[in-house]
Amino acid sequence: MIITSDSKDVKSAPQETQQAPNDTGESSKLTLRPILFGYETQVKPNGKQTPHVCPKCNNASVLSSTSTEQIVVMFVAVSSSVKASWLCTTEKCGWSTPLDREPLSWEPSPPYIE
Repeated sequence: MIITSDSKDVKSAPQETQQAPNDTGESSKLTLRPILFGYETQVKPNGKQTPHVCPKCNNASVLSSTSTEQIVVMFVAVSSSVKASWLCTTEKCGWSTPLDREPLSWEPSPPYIE
């Protein structure tokens, strides 16, 4: 992140200067400043946190969650989408499915014990 300011205690961003011709044929300086933008995803727990078994890694680490994705320009969110899902919290797995699917439709059946 680059912060620009006229004060001496804050570093100023490098400025790119281009020559732009005006109506009289003379050149004037055009100063370009960087625009700050980014993409952010936030995942938060949602509802009852009963763990379920993941069909991909077979760990009991699938919990309900809400994922919010935002496009941010100049520290202001300009676009946002929210979706609820089942999410495997195992670090390397990352499996997910929409929250409207019941766990019985995707959770593996327990092993048969005699």
